Amino acid sequence: MNGFNPIKYGRLPIEKIIEDYKLSGIIFEKKVPFAYDNGGNVFFICEDGKIYIIEAEFLNDKNFILVSESFTDFINSFYNE
Repeated sequence: MNGFNPIKYGRLPIEKIIEDYKLSGIIFEKKVPFAYDNGGNVFFICEDGKIYIIEAEFLNDKNFILVSESFTDFINSFYNE
């Protein structure tokens, strides 16, 4: 299952996800987990608008991989031209 995390409302909003990570000792400074993919990998948006992914098995290592320079580019990557 993949999709976007709810911002404020829903079963598991972003605020709760951040809180759960903090309780587990994982803090993503200046990055917000906004989406996930079928493999449990987490997508983050940074203050500068860049999009990163962390593979599920490397969450503790904080091995961020740049996916896109902007949210617009990220969304556009799902469409064929």
